[in-house]
Amino acid sequence: MDERRAGPARLSIRRRAWPDVPPGDRDRIDAIREEAFPPAERGAHDTVARRDGPWLWTAHSADDRLIGFATALSLPTARAAYLEYLAVLSSARGSGAGAALLAAVADDLRAEPAVRGIALEVEDPARAPGHDPLPARRLAFYERWGARPVTSLRDYSMPDLAHPGGLVPMLLLWRGVRDDTAPGPDDVARVLTDLYRGYYADVAAEGHLEEMLKRIRPADASLSGAAFAAGNHAGAGTIGTVVQAGVVNGPITVHQAPARATTPNNLPFGVQRMIGRQAQLDRLDALAGAASGSRLCVLDGQPGIGKTTLAVWWGDTARDLFPDGQVYVDLRGFDPTREAVTPEAAARMILGALHVPPSSIPSDPDDRLALLRSTLDDRRLLLIIDNVRESEQVRPLLPRSRGCFTVVTARHRLYGLVVHHDAERVPLPPLSDEESVHLLEQRLGHHRVQAERAAVDRVVAACGGHPLALSVVAARAVDDPANSLATIVRALESKSEALDVLRLADAGDLRAVFSLSYDNLSPAMAEGFRILALFPGSAIDVASAAAMTGHDQFQARETLTELVRCHLLGRTTATHYSFHTLAHAYGLEMTRRHDAPGRRADVLVALLNHLLHAAHRADRLINDHRRQVALAPCLRPELLPVLAGRSDAMAWFTAEYDNLLAAIALATAEQLHPYTWQLAWTIPNYAYLTARLRDWIATCADAVAAAARLGERSVEVRLRQSLARALGESGDHAASIAEYTTALEALEELGDVPGRANALNGLADVRLRAGAFADAFDSASEALKLYAGLGDDAATAGTFRLLGRTCQALGDPVEARRHHGLAQQLYARSDNAYGLAHVADSMADLESTTGRDDLAEAHLRRAVALHYRAENLNYAARSCRRLRDLLLASDPGHPSTDLLSRAIAVLEDNRKSEAAPLIARIATP
Repeated sequence: MDERRAGPARLSIRRRAWPDVPPGDRDRIDAIREEAFPPAERGAHDTVARRDGPWLWTAHSADDRLIGFATALSLPTARAAYLEYLAVLSSARGSGAGAALLAAVADDLRAEPAVRGIALEVEDPARAPGHDPLPARRLAFYERWGARPVTSLRDYSMPDLAHPGGLVPMLLLWRGVRDDTAPGPDDVARVLTDLYRGYYADVAAEGHLEEMLKRIRPADASLSGAAFAAGNHAGAGTIGTVVQAGVVNGPITVHQAPARATTPNNLPFGVQRMIGRQAQLDRLDALAGAASGSRLCVLDGQPGIGKTTLAVWWGDTARDLFPDGQVYVDLRGFDPTREAVTPEAAARMILGALHVPPSSIPSDPDDRLALLRSTLDDRRLLLIIDNVRESEQVRPLLPRSRGCFTVVTARHRLYGLVVHHDAERVPLPPLSDEESVHLLEQRLGHHRVQAERAAVDRVVAACGGHPLALSVVAARAVDDPANSLATIVRALESKSEALDVLRLADAGDLRAVFSLSYDNLSPAMAEGFRILALFPGSAIDVASAAAMTGHDQFQARETLTELVRCHLLGRTTATHYSFHTLAHAYGLEMTRRHDAPGRRADVLVALLNHLLHAAHRADRLINDHRRQVALAPCLRPELLPVLAGRSDAMAWFTAEYDNLLAAIALATAEQLHPYTWQLAWTIPNYAYLTARLRDWIATCADAVAAAARLGERSVEVRLRQSLARALGESGDHAASIAEYTTALEALEELGDVPGRANALNGLADVRLRAGAFADAFDSASEALKLYAGLGDDAATAGTFRLLGRTCQALGDPVEARRHHGLAQQLYARSDNAYGLAHVADSMADLESTTGRDDLAEAHLRRAVALHYRAENLNYAARSCRRLRDLLLASDPGHPSTDLLSRAIAVLEDNRKSEAAPLIARIATP
């Protein structure tokens, strides 16, 4: 059995042999067959029931439930396979199981040397009784897979399986497994012969095969001499103009045959397999089929994302909606070698596609456009206008007829068409991770993708869902099977090498794709693109963009908006923007090429300075008790965020936290040591409140090293204290004690009394955690004496609470309660919710150990509310967990446990607003 993963629902597709199918799955197949093909439709003719077909595929849901199957039979003379059954459980429709089964059929049969193509039959929509829409939908489904009706077979009908001797109007479809070559008349004859002598042998009426074979005609057969009647008369409508030289007996009558009224269809060759894009395809279906609304759709997206591919694919599958034809024209808005097509030239191209004789097309541009509009009037036609640069290039070409549906593809957002012509935008995003893996599976095979899955996941991340990039990577891997994906991905993950590995001669060049958009930017916008590419974080806001470009915020917003319009930048939230990973690589390459090192250095300093002072402002609102440090002067104070209070500060950190980490890494890499330690100084309060201890430790370690390189010993000592606290919070008590001890020695030499008091307080806390209770009491008592001389109420309160916890650990609950009471009094003077919450936690612990669970419960409920008020969501979740454990210990069915469990999940996910009603119920039971 061969198994692979496919589709957005993480389906598994299995190729199986009938003898290996377990009884339960056989029953499931029978049930699905009964539902999809009732006995009244298939009669006794059922190879699934006989189970003698050579090929079987089954689709399974994420919980391993069989939800669909496909079977195929061999047509040996035709060297083809016949797709007999494809069925999906009705409750699983929309899961992608049908498309996943078809993809597996094509992939597996491609590996069969004796199979050139796949034949299948669907009911002919044009001859369906009662204009049933289902056959058209079925045909469109198989056409999306790449199957095409066999044009050389006229008026085909297959034997009626349920009524021997009867006929059902059908279309015979063909899908090549290695190329798109259509089967010739001889091939079609072999397919029918194999089917009728094998599959239909028991039900076909005598002579029916011979009748069907007579309906096969050579698609490009030339006229024979029989076209001439006696007396050398050419019948009108039989041939075109006839010129004959030589001896002719008798009179000649020559008629000019009228031009054949063929339905125009000049769509270019496209892909045979579409990955993902179902939402966009459904949207196009809905817009094109709507009785009212816009008849103009704009497909826009970043360079190379697959706009043309999608438009052509959809147009090819939507033929039934446009009986008067489909016309494609490329306006070359972004072409590396040819000039863009003017509307007047495009009008000539469209009229030509509509079979308007060249002599009938006016030379005057206005007259030509008028003729185009009148020619399109009252037609039900699809017009695909590809590669449009701006709205004015396409506006004169738009048809007035409501029967016409126009699809425009563009790299830019064409706001002019949206505002003035009610166009519907259908933006084309990158592929999802699952769709990207599916694309690689189609190109590389399921087994190789699974064998190199770790590298595949890295490729998907490095390509960012860009289908052209993924296709180039797959082509490289297929071209050289010994070249592992791990080798390719190392280059992909390097910003300086990614575009090199995404260039493949005669296939694709991502650098060239992006350059077409970049080269069309104005000089000022091109500079903005390059400068913003230097941003190290995941998403940039307007203030940071202004700091980098030197603009005010209005100009910076205009730059960001224009780059978004050009799809060189994306909008991630209402306030932030980001580059696609490959556009970012291209931007960095351009800034290295065009901007001097000094200019790049100035931009980075401007950004780091802005982030430093914005973070410092937010940090002071979170904890204004913390001793300040001297910072580099603020270069652009007008760009700093307006923060009304602690909630705004926490929200700012949440939005910018990843950017701050990236800025610290950048400052370290560029050896901008003052910014390394100063930015790291702003991190601890937020990191502590949101339990990001690893970040706290890593940034503090970088900061200590940077301060040491600068020779700023007093700064280094304070940073060591922060590092020691982070290590203690993470549970590395030995490392924490070592850092505190080193800091205390330096603080003694420096004569820094407040620093010594803080270090002793921190050392006492980590010694308490480590179980060294007596040492903890001594350190805390010494810190208390120093704080008393400094008049620091908040620090004194914190030390009283620490002494209370230490006394409890030493077995003295009376002293513990007294110290906690002193801490609570000092915290209450300044309404310090942060300190009061921790005192409540400590009191709950104390009362619980003395058997007073009712008091412990009250303290914990108060602690939850206070932690939430102080926006210490991590500790609010901890207090909720302790409260839940306390209640369950006394009553396993306590009604508050579900409420507390929900609150824990929401708090740990930092969803503050969602937690508010839960906290209110917990605080007041």
